[in-house]
Amino acid sequence: MNTFMSTDVPKFVEKELEQIKERVAPLMKKSSVCMFFSMFLLMISITNLYFILFHTILDVHSFIIILLFSLCGAFGLALYKESKMFHKEIQRVGNQHIIERINNSLYLTDSRKKEYIGWVNEQPFIATNTFIEFLNEEDNKRKRLLRKP
Repeated sequence: MNTFMSTDVPKFVEKELEQIKERVAPLMKKSSVCMFFSMFLLMISITNLYFILFHTILDVHSFIIILLFSLCGAFGLALYKESKMFHKEIQRVGNQHIIERINNSLYLTDSRKKEYIGWVNEQPFIATNTFIEFLNEEDNKRKRLLRKP
């Protein structure tokens, strides 16, 4: 079980969250790799630029090294921005799956589905909480419908 899920999560919610995780897993891997390399490049370039600029005597060779470390830092910043783009894509794909799942619900009315979709669109950062509320409500309605004689 994932560390971000608590132990009291119902199985039907866990299953739905796993489906979202499977959809975004490739993007998460790319984002993590970009973030790792961007931090590595930025730390190397900033540290070396600091020591070259403030603790050495500047000459022609120093300017070439400064240029190289500056390019390294610029590449690190580009990777950082790429990581941020992957993060936004992860959120978009996850929210898209949530909206599709809400639309495919057989147990909630169309007006209730629109409410949940509106909440997901209004607050995309907490869409998972809204989705869990939706799943609980859907499960309760499903159980009530199955109990009726």
